[in-house]
Amino acid sequence: MALEISIVERPEQLASLSEEWSALCARSDQNEPTLSPLWLGQWWRVFGGQSGRRLKLARFVDGERLVGLVPLCARLFWHRPALPFRRLELLASGEDEADEICSDYLGPIAERGAEEEVARALAAALYSGALGGWDELVLPAMDGSRALPSLIAGAL
Repeated sequence: MALEISIVERPEQLASLSEEWSALCARSDQNEPTLSPLWLGQWWRVFGGQSGRRLKLARFVDGERLVGLVPLCARLFWHRPALPFRRLELLASGEDEADEICSDYLGPIAERGAEEEVARALAAALYSGALGGWDELVLPAMDGSRALPSLIAGAL
């Protein structure tokens, strides 16, 4: 299966993806409340404009069918004392410690049976620059009992 990728960068587009996003969650092993468009959309409304974040939501489709979604954002992150890194990180992560909501079970969403293809397509998108330039990829709070974390690590 050769997946096509599109990158959603305009926050106002999130609402229009809600129906297909929810349907994908229902067809996936990652059907967690913290991966729903309701949770991540609200997180973006509260935290998205902070720290220079830019939306980088990757949609992976097979023909007309959404089979993968990777909710990311990009920002410049300063490692002490003064090293700026272009960071790609999962939505609902990376808040300041005082504001943290500690979302669990974050990560890419893939239709059952398409996990390996989504992992490979994500790695290819990162390598090709489809998600923009980056120095570090931060994927915290993923459910290690699921297939995707190891598939993504292998694909990378």
